[in-house]
Formats: sequence, structure tokens, C-alpha cells
Amino acid sequence: MVDLHSHILPVDDGAKDWEESLAMVKQAARDGIQTIVVTPHHKKDTYVVDPVDIMAKVTLLNERIKEEGLEVTILPGSEIQVYEDYVIDLKKGNLLTINDHKYVFLEFPYDRVPVGAEQLVFEIQLAGYIPIIPHPERNREIRENPIKIYQLVKKGALTQITAASLLGKFGKEVQKFTLELIDGNLTHFLATDAHSSRGHRGVMLKAGYQALEDFAGENLVEQFKQNARAVIEGKDIYVDMPEKIMKKKRILGLF
Repeated sequence: MVDLHSHILPVDDGAKDWEESLAMVKQAARDGIQTIVVTPHHKKDTYVVDPVDIMAKVTLLNERIKEEGLEVTILPGSEIQVYEDYVIDLKKGNLLTINDHKYVFLEFPYDRVPVGAEQLVFEIQLAGYIPIIPHPERNREIRENPIKIYQLVKKGALTQITAASLLGKFGKEVQKFTLELIDGNLTHFLATDAHSSRGHRGVMLKAGYQALEDFAGENLVEQFKQNARAVIEGKDIYVDMPEKIMKKKRILGLF
């Protein structure tokens, strides 16, 4: 399995030190993950990702993993929150895309969709990249007004849900909306967004995929896994036609 979203490097609010980084890698190996994309936060005035520094830390962690005899590979990336010069810095090579390919994370604040988000999605694509919006299920404005995410996906954005959300670790409301995103073809990847080796921010991709299979079937699980592999290889992914989430829509499943 490929985990596209992980805060496994000790550079932000994820792993607190290299020992926890290694503990998270071991947890991932037990979970059946072979490839982890590190996605440290890039937030203006809070966390600023230096691509050269992150690449050096990726190399160091891969060396530590090899010394431990673990069969896990670390790849570079970053979780970039919306800011004014996003596209300018992307074009200049100042931002880390996923494994130096065309896919790039576009993070929103947890409580809203920024003004001009659709235009930004357009400009990112015009620059030759494909934006992936992480954890839309945890965004309050998107939950309250799901037409927002529908419009962004229609414009070409992709989205990634979090395994912990699907498993109910962020509450029933988030879990229910995660299922609605799946049901409406409004999400394309499942990842851990792991910040720790413990608790609800730990690595739980295998359980997440099992929950996805229970709800939507084996074919969608395979599609999501293939999509994740395609991203790290810079290849196109399969996208189903998105559907609007109706406010009164009832989701039937095992949850």
C-alpha cells in the first residue's frame, strides 16, 4: 500500500523526534504500507518547508529504515495551505509536489473554503499541476455546504479522505460526511494523515481500507490503491463522474 499523506518527519506538529519517526515507520510496516509520502505542513508564518532540507531528511530517514531492515520507502512531498503566492512559488519550484511529479496538495483552513478557491484550482492546473485537497470531510464549511467540494471537483481538483475519519475517530458527523463523499464520487484517495505512533493520529490505513470495502466494495478499494500508486509515479488516475451531495441524502451501510 501507498500512504500519500503523513507527518512522519520531525519538522511540524507530527513526529516529535527521529525516534518517533522510526516508530511510525515500523507501525506502517506492520500495517502493510510499503511507501510513505512525507507531507510536512507548509503554512505561511507557521511552518515553511524548505525543499532542500526536506529532501535531506527524506534521505536520512530512508537510511535509518534500511539500517533497521524495514521494507518501507519514504518519498518527498508537502501539505501546502492556500496563500497568496501559491502558484508563483509552485512555478518557481519553491514548493514540494508529491515525489516531484504533477500532483500537489492544496490545503484549506479547517473552518472554511478560501475565497477564490475555484480560480486557484484553475491556475494550478494551468501551470501544469493537479491539486489534491486533503481531508475535505473535516472542513466545516464543506460539510455545511457540500456544493463547494462538488464545484471544485468538477473544476478538476481531486480529494483525499483520512482513514481515521472513515473509522469514526473524528466523530460521527465527520464519519457520515466521509461516506457521503465516497458515495458521491467526490474523493479519490485514502491516506493516514498520521501525526503520531499512538492514538487516533496513528497509522491505520489497513483498517481504513477495510471500512471502505465494507461500505463501497472491493473494486473501489482497488481503484483507490491504484490511484495512490499513480500519483507517486506521476501518472493519470481514474476519476468517476462527481455527484452533488443532497442535504437530506441518507447513507446506508455498516456504520
